[in-house]
Amino acid sequence: MDGVTLDLGMPGRDGLDWLASMAGRDPSLARKTLIITGMQLESEVILHVTRYGAGVLAKPFTVDGLQEAVSSQLGRVA
Repeated sequence: MDGVTLDLGMPGRDGLDWLASMAGRDPSLARKTLIITGMQLESEVILHVTRYGAGVLAKPFTVDGLQEAVSSQLGRVA
């Protein structure tokens, strides 16, 4: 698997829960994860995401912005 994108505000289990679960099973996959959100990011959320090595992309974004964020996140773990 090349990488994972998760939305922070998903129903049921949110993106942070999924990220923590992935990090527990495969820390390298968590580092290949991009969290997408339209929410205001609090410092606690940013700390939680970056602790696992995941990246953050704020909505709204362009296709070019998404491509750049994915390339950047995957390039950090290459």
